Amino acid sequence: MTDRRLSLADLNKQLAGSEIKALEGVTIEGDFELEIDTSRGDIGVVLGYYLGEEVAKAAIQLIEVAGSTGYPVESRLQSPN
Repeated sequence: MTDRRLSLADLNKQLAGSEIKALEGVTIEGDFELEIDTSRGDIGVVLGYYLGEEVAKAAIQLIEVAGSTGYPVESRLQSPN
């Protein structure tokens, strides 16, 4: 097996137009940072709400991807009390 590292943009270019049914032995790692200027008083609350909504949407998409690859998502989720 070859240890090959690609950026997500390069991976998207290679997969574009392909009919991929599965990715085996693939690990996607990384961090992201957001820098937000909240010097305006009211922007913090509004931005926080919409940022939270977008993060929740991204989390749902990641859960769906993980589930479609066979990862036992349900066993890792906890229901709120």
